Amino acid sequence: MRKKFKTRYSPELGKAKQDLYRFAYLRIQRAIKIGAHIEAIALIESLMSDRLESAISSLTGKQVNASTLGRLIKEFDGLAEIDSDLKVALYEWNTSRAFVVHQMVKLTNDEISSWTERIAFARLTAKEGLVLLAELRRLTDKTIRNLKKTKI
Repeated sequence: MRKKFKTRYSPELGKAKQDLYRFAYLRIQRAIKIGAHIEAIALIESLMSDRLESAISSLTGKQVNASTLGRLIKEFDGLAEIDSDLKVALYEWNTSRAFVVHQMVKLTNDEISSWTERIAFARLTAKEGLVLLAELRRLTDKTIRNLKKTKI
């Protein structure tokens, strides 16, 4: 028999998590508005990872150690099967995110684009990430809710 991992938060921790989420969403909106797209993308990735870690933890009964977004998507999909369109969109967004965060100033013979083009791509990536985050959050919340119903 596997040891159960308790995922419930104390009231204080639950409130702190709610506050962090609320402030993160406000900051994402502000970052997109003022052109701080890399900041928005980093916060979106953090929220996506947190939702996936929470769902994986609920499904496995084990604490999930921090991992890359790609690994978390793969692990969650192995446990609760993500809709194929959403899965493709998440992996594509993760690739775009990595480009924006890690390659904003790198050039190759195959990839030459201006700063303006890269900023436009970062803005698009941030906006698409926000839409995907909402879809992912609906899925992970539904997964956790359904799991709780079956345990009652």
